[in-house]
Amino acid sequence: MKEKSGSNIALVAMVSAAVGAIAALLFAPKSGEELRGDIKKKAREAKEKTKDKAREAKDKAGEVKDKAVDKARDVKNSVQDES
Repeated sequence: MKEKSGSNIALVAMVSAAVGAIAALLFAPKSGEELRGDIKKKAREAKEKTKDKAREAKDKAGEVKDKAVDKARDVKNSVQDES
C-alpha cells in the first residue's frame, strides 16, 4: 500500500508543478510568441518526465512480476517436496 500512496503523492506533485508552471507562464509579462515558445518547452519537458516515469513504472512492474514468479515457483517446489 505504501507504494501506491507514494505514487499518488508523486502524481499529485507532478500535476501541481505543471499547473504552477502554466500559471506562471500565463501571468508572466511576455509576448504571445515568447509565451507559446515557453509553453512548448514546458510541454516537451513534461512529456519527457512522463516517459521517464512510465519507463520506471514498467521496470518496477517487471521486477515485481519476476519476484512473484520466483516466489510461486518456490512455493510449488516446497509443496512438491512435502508430497
